[in-house]
Amino acid sequence: MLRLDQTQKPIQVQKITPNLVLTQKVLQLTALQIEKEIYQELQNNPALELSEETICQQCGLNIQSCNCENKNIENIEAITNRLLQLASNNYQYETSNEEDDYNEHNILKYEKTFQECLIEELKFLKLKEEHYKAGEYIISLIDENGFLNLNSLDYEEISNKFEISPEEINNIIRKIQSLEPIGIGVQSPKEALLKQLEELELSGKVNSISKTILKYYWDDFLKEDIKKLSKKLKAKTEEVKKAINFIKNNLSPYPINVLNFRNFKLHNLNTVKPDVIFTIRDGKVCSDFTDEVRLNVKINPLYLELYEKIKHNNSNLKKEEKQHIKECILRAKAFINCIQTRKNILNGIFNTIAKHQADFIKYGFSKLKPLRRKDIARELSISESTVSRALSNRYFSLPSGEIMSFDSLFDSSLYAKEFIKKIIANEDKKKPFSDESITKIMNQNGFKLARRTITKYREELKILPANLRKEK
Repeated sequence: MLRLDQTQKPIQVQKITPNLVLTQKVLQLTALQIEKEIYQELQNNPALELSEETICQQCGLNIQSCNCENKNIENIEAITNRLLQLASNNYQYETSNEEDDYNEHNILKYEKTFQECLIEELKFLKLKEEHYKAGEYIISLIDENGFLNLNSLDYEEISNKFEISPEEINNIIRKIQSLEPIGIGVQSPKEALLKQLEELELSGKVNSISKTILKYYWDDFLKEDIKKLSKKLKAKTEEVKKAINFIKNNLSPYPINVLNFRNFKLHNLNTVKPDVIFTIRDGKVCSDFTDEVRLNVKINPLYLELYEKIKHNNSNLKKEEKQHIKECILRAKAFINCIQTRKNILNGIFNTIAKHQADFIKYGFSKLKPLRRKDIARELSISESTVSRALSNRYFSLPSGEIMSFDSLFDSSLYAKEFIKKIIANEDKKKPFSDESITKIMNQNGFKLARRTITKYREELKILPANLRKEK
């Protein structure tokens, strides 16, 4: 007989609060963007003001009362000098000669990322508000090669987040693909080349055979099998060679590299400013956050005093004035808490990575340990999505000077890819290694990988096949 019982079970559920939503958003902002928000909030909220005290960037306390190791003046100077040196590679200040200009209003010029440039272009498409916001989010998912590969979970997340249908998502993607550089937001090198060819067709500058080769004979093109292509196309050998040379000289398999072929104003694209510098001090791995917010804000003392009187029913202010003060104070507290939470979460994540990957940071890729975002989240008692957002589009610098993406730390193929890069870097440029040869070398060095896996890794590294690497 079926029995129905009522029982109570404790279930842990994360409550979505406005502060949590704000914190998740702020996690992905750069320090420069947050400082812009701070200036905006200072104008809108009279209960908020700039603080003159110096805050320890490690613990968040006044520098005079903290007990951090980095309080040592020699350490601070060494870190500061290195950060300034790194920052000077990508940033420069422009000051005005006007006598009444304040130092705080110096203009900080910085090189935009391709995502920022795309978002600026997106504004001119006159999209609905929810479509524009979805477009911004989709652009953030475009990888460093310019490709966009969304799976069913991505579609579901975007659909729920912005309350739009999959068809609307596809329409937004098509809009993004219409932006510069040509080929941005497609899924593969083949698509990127065809997109660029379509653009050249409009100007009448296309080799007629090139499009047919890319569309129908992709594998033969990669192998640069002239004889087979000539036979399939029923064309002369010279015509096929001319078509392949046209593709090589006018197109790029990676959308971001199209910038090199056009007058597109994006400088130092390959120069990445690290968000974190991992250093070794006294044999210990330390993490120094370079993208720290330099402005410190606090609650205006007068507003705080009035708020305390209101709380204790000791105020003669009108009802509207009391409500105004309460709203301003609560808004200021939420804003300050949000910035501090961002700092705590980021420092916690970076320090956890430094602890788990200390040997990798000291000795290189052979010491890289398996690490999942889930492991970091569990250790810090935060959600996996928070870790993912915090590390999105962020980079770190190793003691060797090499700069890497945080996302690469969670790529189990990283060590194998680095080995492939070394093999190709040391090959004879006139007789480059085929994927089959690379596979044999890899397996001789302890890897157990199939040729198709090597081909996949090589393509992910943006390295051309042997026939296209060959130098005459």
